[in-house]
Amino acid sequence: MKRMHLSITKTLALSCTIALSSLQSCMITFVNDAAPGNVFILNHLDKNNKDLTTPDNFIKIPKGQKRRFNDPHEHAHFSVYIENKNSLNVAYEVMQVECGDGGNPIVKLSELKNNTINHTLFDVIDKNRVRTSMVHDLPMLKTAAEQLAKPDVYKSLKECAACNKK
Repeated sequence: MKRMHLSITKTLALSCTIALSSLQSCMITFVNDAAPGNVFILNHLDKNNKDLTTPDNFIKIPKGQKRRFNDPHEHAHFSVYIENKNSLNVAYEVMQVECGDGGNPIVKLSELKNNTINHTLFDVIDKNRVRTSMVHDLPMLKTAAEQLAKPDVYKSLKECAACNKK
């Protein structure tokens, strides 16, 4: 009887070890370690935020605090908003590529700012960077911009009889 009990105990212990070693979690722990104030997370997967033009649920994370969110079985997709004096500004959009091995991944604001986040787990779009389009370098657009910069162009538009008809 003791051998059977010992065998069952070893089998259960081995099963628990295998289950824990293959634990894959998509839940995120976000740490506000770099913002001067509050950070707000907009979880794109939250059913209340499906209409992203008017989201209903933000997760508030005060300075020095952390929060867990997301479904444990679905890759996270969220935006990070940083609170300024009178506004919220979107800073980053984060998409999870892989769930974490052995627990939920931790995302720190400082890692997003310094671009040191684990890129095998996450894709990050830095919304702070200004991206200029190559279209602005096209010669015909440069010529049009130069023409519009001339004061005579605006004068001729005001005097245009066809333009001023009501």
